[in-house]
Amino acid sequence: MVDLLQDTAIICLAVCLIIQSHTIRRLDRMRRTLSDAVDGLLAAVRAVNDTDRKQNEALAALTDAMRRKEARHGRA
Repeated sequence: MVDLLQDTAIICLAVCLIIQSHTIRRLDRMRRTLSDAVDGLLAAVRAVNDTDRKQNEALAALTDAMRRKEARHGRA
């Protein structure tokens, strides 16, 4: 009877270890997927920031050009 209980406990432990191994692999895949998503979001934020910076530079250049034009025509 003790041998049967020990064998059953060993089988249960083996099943638990298999389930744990599959769970760890699944969690690792999810972690990698989330990491890739975060990397994508960071790249998008950097692109938006770069676009904003370029737009601000273009607006500043346009404003300067308009001021120079107004100054040439005496409308300061």
